[in-house]
Amino acid sequence: MQNASPGDEYSNRITTSILATAKHPKWEVRKAVAEALEYSVLSQATEGLKTLSEDVVPYVSQAATKALREAKRITTKVYEKKDPTAERLFNLIKRINPRNVRESYAAAMQVGHIYYRELAGSTAHELRTSLFYISSTLKELLSEKCFKEDAACDEYVTKIQSGIEDLQEMLSGMKDLTSEPQVNEVFEVVPVIEQSIEEARGNAVNNGYEFKGILTEGLWGDTKLLGDPVQLKIAFRDLVINAIEASNAEHSVSVSMHFSEATLSVIIEDEGEGMTDQNIIGAFKPFASLKGSGRGFGVPIAQKIIHFDFGGEIRYESEVGKGTKVFVELPIYKDVVK
Repeated sequence: MQNASPGDEYSNRITTSILATAKHPKWEVRKAVAEALEYSVLSQATEGLKTLSEDVVPYVSQAATKALREAKRITTKVYEKKDPTAERLFNLIKRINPRNVRESYAAAMQVGHIYYRELAGSTAHELRTSLFYISSTLKELLSEKCFKEDAACDEYVTKIQSGIEDLQEMLSGMKDLTSEPQVNEVFEVVPVIEQSIEEARGNAVNNGYEFKGILTEGLWGDTKLLGDPVQLKIAFRDLVINAIEASNAEHSVSVSMHFSEATLSVIIEDEGEGMTDQNIIGAFKPFASLKGSGRGFGVPIAQKIIHFDFGGEIRYESEVGKGTKVFVELPIYKDVVK
């Protein structure tokens, strides 16, 4: 039963056992059977209840009729709906092995991420609808003549527009955090990392950040990965941007690449102020930005792409006053492993 819901087998067994006593000579037993079958969504249970609803003993027939009525209201059970999210989660949970802590932890993380993505995606959709209404209403208000003539309202308008921009930035981050990869292809990873570095450098220039430069090492070879190259570029770009923003005019940022037979390792290092253990934990949580600006989506999005989309790992090593290192490990596409 590879595609069966987790409760199907047990529901069949229990329902069959209960139905076996549906013709018991004692009416108290038949009544108990009717009450128990209310909680089954299997077709044989429904048929059994219909038979019991015609029982000569009123207590039995009434219990069966009530059970049939209540059973029709049950529309949210996983076994009945074959919910795709629940099925995917169940397949992940089956991977949890108490003898393999690493694999079990990875499966548990994926379970949590799936539910988070479902919630965040639906929440972002509802917020986007409300935000559109607010923006449209403000636009209509600004077009009113009486409003234009009241200069005292300008300050309030500016505050509202700033709040709208903040919400739009937050929704954009939530969208990126919950999005699925658009493609799944084999690609050269070096050009992707190089593009990430160039985009991060351009972002720093546009935003007035001063730093000594970006040093690169080991960016060569024909190492290939399987996944969405655009998403991976976003992940590395955001990680390099974070390293630049942690630096000053005297600091350099370095990006180095190393690979073994099956794993690509990329290290991004800065010479900034460093982070405490608590800062590192917080960096992986949305809205927990350590900077004066931003919504704290950079690292969570990078983690989502690296860990969930590519099956890799990301970890931080940092010491206050001595900078930060970000280690990213990704599985190399197997067909090109030599």
